[in-house]
Amino acid sequence: MSIPAEGVAAILRRMPAGPISGVEVGVFRGQLSAVLLRTRPDLSLVMVDSWLAQEEQPTAYRATRDHHSRMTAVRQSRSQRDALAATAFAKARCQVLVKPSVLAALDVPPASQDFVFLDGDHSFEGVTADIAAWWGALKVGGWMCGDDYSPNPNYDFGVGPAVDTAVAAHGWDLVFDGGVWFVQKQEQR
Repeated sequence: MSIPAEGVAAILRRMPAGPISGVEVGVFRGQLSAVLLRTRPDLSLVMVDSWLAQEEQPTAYRATRDHHSRMTAVRQSRSQRDALAATAFAKARCQVLVKPSVLAALDVPPASQDFVFLDGDHSFEGVTADIAAWWGALKVGGWMCGDDYSPNPNYDFGVGPAVDTAVAAHGWDLVFDGGVWFVQKQEQR
């Protein structure tokens, strides 16, 4: 799993009581999805991943050198099968959207999700587009979050700069907990 146990715990601490709905963008092999679904049997999860081969990935994402952006079609297909197998126990609570994240966001009703975890395209352009595409899917009080955040400008990924730019532009409060960044959606003022 790409995020440490303390990151999973940080996500779980922020989930409300009762039935919840969430999205994981960038499912890869389904490890985080499986943990969240096992831990919260009241969770309905939208699992989003394009599982595209290297030559089909956006140029900016390939430039990050993230190993997911450089996988062959065979490896991506195997990762998709692994994700489906890892979450098969919760099939009735999962919706798998095999498409680019910003297109998948169009399939999710506005203000319907308690959290959106972003771990897909790690380029500045990709993270910026994902934040914009998924923000409207969050309920008031819901959490936008993700991993691979670093404020270090020499870090290969664009996650930190994209998150920092969105936070500054919108006046959001950024929380970093367990290796995961979080922004909570507030009432409009």
